[in-house]
Amino acid sequence: MILLSGFGPFPGVPSNPTERLLARLAERPPEGVALATRALPTAFGGAARLLEAELKARPPAALVMLGVAGAGPVRLERLARNASREGRPDALGATQGPGPILTDAPAGYGSTLPLGAIHRALEAASVPVGWSDDAGGYVCNDLFFRLRHRIAQDGPAIPCGFLHLPPETGEGEGDGEGRLSLATMERAVAVILGVVARRLAEPVDWPVETAPAGFDDWLGLLELIRRSFAGMSGRIDPPSSMLALTPGSLAEKARAETLLLVRDDAGRPLACAFLEVGAGTARLGKIAVEPILQARGLGRALVDAAALLAAASGCAALELQTRVELTENHRVFAALGFSQVGETSHPGYARTTSLTFRRDLAGQAVAERAGEA
Repeated sequence: MILLSGFGPFPGVPSNPTERLLARLAERPPEGVALATRALPTAFGGAARLLEAELKARPPAALVMLGVAGAGPVRLERLARNASREGRPDALGATQGPGPILTDAPAGYGSTLPLGAIHRALEAASVPVGWSDDAGGYVCNDLFFRLRHRIAQDGPAIPCGFLHLPPETGEGEGDGEGRLSLATMERAVAVILGVVARRLAEPVDWPVETAPAGFDDWLGLLELIRRSFAGMSGRIDPPSSMLALTPGSLAEKARAETLLLVRDDAGRPLACAFLEVGAGTARLGKIAVEPILQARGLGRALVDAAALLAAASGCAALELQTRVELTENHRVFAALGFSQVGETSHPGYARTTSLTFRRDLAGQAVAERAGEA
């Protein structure tokens, strides 16, 4: 089931087209789409609380949020920002900002909808469409950020994103001035929902890039690692070496080791790992997966790609380390064919702080040779 949300009226917009779209689509959902809808008040914080309760009561397979913006194309929002701007009041008369939406939260989150495929499908349907990296400083961005943060922290691990529709016109398909008819908006949202539904139905095959040529989004990679490692904060002692990473140090690490990378169809990093090939043994580190996509096979894809590369380099084993406190990681690595083979301590610690896991690659090398034949 895909959960689709829209907003009610707010100052300056006495009739919100997204609310009427929900009613139309609930009555006539697109073919092949299991759909639930939720109209929300245009209220800072309040809209998010209601949608979070909906996610908890009926966890969907994907969340698509709609809002209305100024004249222009259908805007595919790529980024939810942890920032509000001082501006107009919401539907309840409340204002917010300037400043962060949530303290102790990341500066932003990317959309996890298949935006590239959505963009192509809307273009093919002759619907005006464009990209946006700024969902505004009003309730739309507030909802987008709060829900992305909630999903990143607590799940469920589902695709989630926000789309802005232009104002409504009653003239044909559109008025040529950046406004669309409600019928055209309905057609656009049906196309979007169809793309998401088809993507959910596809078997997941995560292509892993090895030392991708021309990759230079080291800040984006660092932010991915920080999000992936955020759950370790306060749990491990000593703190993670991730805290000392910078975009420059990651670029240097990629020159000394092999970067394994999974990106979405808009080019943003979704998962990564670094492989260091040694004499007989390869070591895998800084395995990071976008929190919303964890438990969907990306970690396995990275590990399997690393194992193939290590075996092709003549290594007999693939090793990695994880902290002793992270018992959930121990179970994951065991499921991926690793066995615990050692314990180590950080400098200054008398107790064990890390565990070493190893995966035998002898069978991997045979399978690799068979594949080449």
